[in-house]
Amino acid sequence: MRLALIGIDHGHARAYQETLLSLGDRVEIVGLWGPRREGLVRATHPRLAGVPVYDTLDQLIDGARPQAVMSFLHNDESGPVLQTLARAGIHIWAEKPVARRAAELGPTREALNARGLVFATGYTHRFAPVHRQLKQWIDEGVLGPLTGATALKATSSVAARGPTSYLFDDEISGGGILHWLGCHWIDLFLHFFAQPVVAVTALTGNLSGEPIDVEDVAAVSLRFAGGALVSIHAGYLTPRGEAAGDSALRLYGRLGWAAWIVGSNTVEAFSTHASWAAGPTRRLTCDAPPAPGYAGVVGRRSIENFLAAAAGAEAPMFRIEEAMNVLAVVEAAYESARSGRVVEPDWRTNPSR
Repeated sequence: MRLALIGIDHGHARAYQETLLSLGDRVEIVGLWGPRREGLVRATHPRLAGVPVYDTLDQLIDGARPQAVMSFLHNDESGPVLQTLARAGIHIWAEKPVARRAAELGPTREALNARGLVFATGYTHRFAPVHRQLKQWIDEGVLGPLTGATALKATSSVAARGPTSYLFDDEISGGGILHWLGCHWIDLFLHFFAQPVVAVTALTGNLSGEPIDVEDVAAVSLRFAGGALVSIHAGYLTPRGEAAGDSALRLYGRLGWAAWIVGSNTVEAFSTHASWAAGPTRRLTCDAPPAPGYAGVVGRRSIENFLAAAAGAEAPMFRIEEAMNVLAVVEAAYESARSGRVVEPDWRTNPSR
C-alpha cells in the first residue's frame, strides 16, 4: 500500500511511524507534507529520512500518488485537507478527534462515501483485547441489556504537558480534555451500546491555575436511546508526568457487570447468564504481546485493519460518521456546561450506524 504521512509534528506521530516501519513491505511511505515544514522534518523518523517532502498538498497527491494517507493535522486544519484527499480518491486515516466540530467533516464524509473510500481514526480502544472481549460478552448477552457504565481518565497535568501547547488553545483544538482524551471513552461507549446518545449533561472547569482557554476537567453524563446512563470523568489531574495516569472502566447490565483497570490486560466480570452458571465470577487475562510503535500491538492492529480495509481484504472498523458522532456528543457536553441544560446531540448531519 502506497501511503503518505501528513502533519507529523504531533505527539503521537513518531510512535505511529514506528508502527508503520514494523509492518515491513506491507506499506510503502511515499511522501510527507505538512503546514509546518520545519516541525515535520524534525519529527521524521531517521529511517524515513529519504522520503520526499512536498511543498504543497497538491504536489504530494500528484507526485507521490498515495493510495492512502495518515494525517496528524491539528483539529482546525483537517476539514479542507481531508476533503481534498477524499476527492482525489485517497483512503484516509486521521488522528482523533479529527476536527473541532462534526460539521467540519461533512464535505469529507460526502466525498468519502461517494467514492467508496475507507476512513479510520485513532480510537485504538476498539482493538484492545480487553475491549474486544467486553464487546463479545455484550453481543452474546452475557451482561444482559446494558443499564449503565462509568469511565475515568485522569492524566498528567497541564503544567506537566506545557500550557503553551496547542492542545490548550480553543481556536486550534476546539476544546480541552474531552477533545483530547474523553473522546476515547465516548467512542467506546457508542461502540459498546450500538445506540445513539439522546441526552447529555456536563460540568467542565479549569482547575490547573494555568492561563488556558479550554477545560482541563470534565464530568459528563450520557443517556442512550435504550435508557442506559453513563458517566465519564476526565481531567489533566495528576501532578507529574504520568501520561498513563489513572484510568478505569466499569459496565453494568441486568445480568451482570465487568470491570477493567487501564494498564492491565485483566478484566473481572460477573454474570447470572445461563451460560455462566458453572462459574458466575470470572477473571480473564487477555493476551497482548509486545510490539513496537503507538499503543503496541493494539495500535499495530488498528493500522493493519485500515490498510487491509483499504485493500478490500477486511471490513473497516470505522466509518467517518462514527467520528462525527463522537464530536456531536462532545459539542452537546460543551453546550450543557455553558447553559446548564440537558442537551440532545445533533444527529441530523452525522447519523449513527
